[in-house]
Amino acid sequence: IAQSLCAARIHLHVYLNLAQNHDDQAVKEYRRLAAESGYFHFEKPVTGEAYWQALQRYDFGLSVFDRYVFPHEISEGHSEDYIRGSGSSRLTDYIQMKMGIIGSPRIRFQHFWAKRYAPVFVHGSPEFFANPRPTLEAALAAKEAAPPKDRSRITVQGVSPRLSKFYAHVIAAGQTQEKSIETTAIRINRAAESTPASLPISALELV
Repeated sequence: IAQSLCAARIHLHVYLNLAQNHDDQAVKEYRRLAAESGYFHFEKPVTGEAYWQALQRYDFGLSVFDRYVFPHEISEGHSEDYIRGSGSSRLTDYIQMKMGIIGSPRIRFQHFWAKRYAPVFVHGSPEFFANPRPTLEAALAAKEAAPPKDRSRITVQGVSPRLSKFYAHVIAAGQTQEKSIETTAIRINRAAESTPASLPISALELV
């Protein structure tokens, strides 16, 4: 994917996270590409305000798995079901900064999220990566002309009240379950006091 974008004279900036292994084989390939192409930029990790300032400089955020662009690629450790339902905190960060999203409809949750909140969504298909520049130029123009979307529900302030209600229900359900278990244990204990010692121990497993 990186090679396809760079070959089309599109600048690609990649940031590692602080915990990532810099000696990983994929990282080594990135370094090689950075040495070969002036369109690939291997950036240092950034955090805090510097992270948001960095995102402001870019037009699109990339969220595509190689296996959906190059069928011969094998993503070890990731099942199809895992990828279909996977989320991405980075995707929400891109959207918050009003960046366009290059993604795949096969990553269903991310596709739904991007279509709902991003200013523009580009299908990162094999055909797109074969000649990405015309599509991105059109998408950039559409992004600039797109009416603003309401992103308040996915901000910290917007999410907090809903999470608060959710966890209140979880806590309440947990307390009800605890009372039910305690009651069951008390009943079993009382029954055990008047039960012959020959009763199988499995009858007391809930205690």
